[in-house]
Amino acid sequence: MSANVLVGSAGPAELVDLVRTRRVDVLALQEVTPDFLAAADAAGMRDELPYRADYAVPGVEGSALLSRHPLRGAGVRVNPGGFQQAHAEVSVPGGGSVLVESAHPLAPWADFVTPLWKRGFEGQPRATPQGPVRVLLGDFNATLDHHLLRDLIDSGYRDAADVLGRGLSGTWGPYDGDTIPPVTLDRVLADRRVGVKDFQVLELPRSDHRPVYAELVLP
Repeated sequence: MSANVLVGSAGPAELVDLVRTRRVDVLALQEVTPDFLAAADAAGMRDELPYRADYAVPGVEGSALLSRHPLRGAGVRVNPGGFQQAHAEVSVPGGGSVLVESAHPLAPWADFVTPLWKRGFEGQPRATPQGPVRVLLGDFNATLDHHLLRDLIDSGYRDAADVLGRGLSGTWGPYDGDTIPPVTLDRVLADRRVGVKDFQVLELPRSDHRPVYAELVLP
């Protein structure tokens, strides 16, 4: 599951409930702050997801991966513009592993930041279908109308929502009262060798984004 928690403003207890009821194995967070993680842990998050790649910071740049299973090689990618992306290798019970990263390139909210957004996409980890299995999930700040996202998917990913015919489910907006339709910014990209059994867009109070949940079957 992936959730942008709006600079730590989203409901931590409600997020823990989503994790618990869906038995989430890996949670990618964007705009996560230390205070939000502390509140989520107080609500039981650490009982569900004890392993961490924690790069929470005050402000919008924070990123984290929380896992039910052990993590190896945790690190962080810093995009142009400052948004961070936690990444790690998840040790899968029964053997094997998968590389997971919480995606969050800078949004193209003004002309002068568009070059940074473009460079952020160019730096996203490409799929490695002849090598390690990868899952890239999060707030991509792009839709399929942008060739940068299409090019990333074409490296060897599949969009979990698209696989199940749910690729137009909006995950962001309307925002601050703007009369715009919801757009699909949050998604789960999985190596094309990975099966997709389920995909859902969920609700999280006090966030401008909706969490996305996918049930994946590793090769």
